[in-house]
Amino acid sequence: MAAARAFEKAGQAIPLGITESDLTELARIAKGIYLPVDDALKIHPQDDSFLKKPR
Repeated sequence: MAAARAFEKAGQAIPLGITESDLTELARIAKGIYLPVDDALKIHPQDDSFLKKPR
């Protein structure tokens, strides 16, 4: 988890101030996110109707 709390640049860790509570909340939010995927095309369309729009 330490890597999630620091950004490494030029070999120096820069503290971001992210807490365990922040990480827990982000994990909860991530579980509720829907990301459509087209397995045949191996892409993430912009939305559910993206691939049905006329070209």
